[in-house]
Amino acid sequence: MPNSAVLTDLLAQYVGDLSRGYQATNRSEDRPEYERRLAMAAQLFEALHRSDWERFTEVLSSATRAQGWGFLDGSHGAAAEASLAKLAQQARSG
Repeated sequence: MPNSAVLTDLLAQYVGDLSRGYQATNRSEDRPEYERRLAMAAQLFEALHRSDWERFTEVLSSATRAQGWGFLDGSHGAAAEASLAKLAQQARSG
């Protein structure tokens, strides 16, 4: 398993970016997407906290696939998508 402290930091960045985007968006159609991604981030945190690498990679894979299905508008959405990409890259290279 890759360094959990690094993954935790990257996951916190992703959650922060999602939270800022959720608070800033004026687009009602984006809110459910932010909520869904925040729920997946909670699952990632739980798996990471429990050192369940199999579950972490399973949820991360779903999250990265789902990212392509729902576009988040604006700079906050772009920041969240970039944060998830960094998290996935670190998890793969770990």
